[in-house]
Amino acid sequence: LNWHFLLLIPKSTAGKYKEAEEDYSKSLESDPKNSKTWNNRGLVRKELGKKQEVLQLFSISLPRLLA
Repeated sequence: LNWHFLLLIPKSTAGKYKEAEEDYSKSLESDPKNSKTWNNRGLVRKELGKKQEVLQLFSISLPRLLA
């Protein structure tokens, strides 16, 4: 279980998207196979208006979520 990942969810829901984006990136450094982190980082980037990056992140997370 990636505790760092669990601590990020409140930042995302509180609208602290830039902070959450940075923290999700750090979390992926320690657990790059965590599909939920990839997915949530995509959702945060969507809120930041980074639509092209969202598609890239979801293309990484979806196959992992479905495996």
